[in-house]
Amino acid sequence: MPLIVNSRQTPCLTEDAAVHRAGEHRLQLLFFTDPATGRGNLLYPRYDGNLGLIAPFQRV
Repeated sequence: MPLIVNSRQTPCLTEDAAVHRAGEHRLQLLFFTDPATGRGNLLYPRYDGNLGLIAPFQRV
């Protein structure tokens, strides 16, 4: 399977803004940058119809 790399920047969105964008554009998956951390997050549909968020581990 070939690896496809997209060089476009990810949108810089808060979690609420990402949820709004995903719903507005009916996106199945949304990868975005958290402005507070500068790290990537993934918003995805859960089996129960809600949205899930995969975010990097943050040390306290």
